[in-house]
Amino acid sequence: MGEKVSAQFDFDKFELPDEGYYVLKVEDVEIVPSEATGGLTFKVTSVIDGGQFDGQKHWDNFGTRVKKHFGIKKMLGLLVKSGKMNEDATLDSDYVETAEFQKEFKKSVKNARYGAYVSHRDWTDKDGKSKTSTNIDKYLTVDEVKEKIKEMDKPVSNLKPESASAPEAPKPKSSVWK
Repeated sequence: MGEKVSAQFDFDKFELPDEGYYVLKVEDVEIVPSEATGGLTFKVTSVIDGGQFDGQKHWDNFGTRVKKHFGIKKMLGLLVKSGKMNEDATLDSDYVETAEFQKEFKKSVKNARYGAYVSHRDWTDKDGKSKTSTNIDKYLTVDEVKEKIKEMDKPVSNLKPESASAPEAPKPKSSVWK
């Protein structure tokens, strides 16, 4: 017999995962036109893979025409840290809007596992209501998250992500996709 379930009427207050390091798995990808910019928005739904918050969802939106290509840069970070794209990959910003890229992205990222430092972000919705959601501050590999979790067992004063260090010299690759 299953558990007894009661109706819930207020969905503003749901349990957010604690801020920290997590392994996530991409569950779904949707690519939709962006009314605000005229480009596309890659909507990626991930779930926490393991631990106390196993199965908790996280949503990321990557806009293709956001100022200074922020959405594309963040999307490439996800692809690299999930092992789906070479670290030294660069893409033409117009290419990410092609059917070819969209098809390859969906195929490559579905069920991909990656690591992340998840924080909380406060914001105000269009009705002026205060909200809190999760935000990925840093993409990592699964192994990097496992190492950070090991470090947390040691006495450490602060485990927030380190600032970005100088990148290593790129290694030539024949293709951006792995």
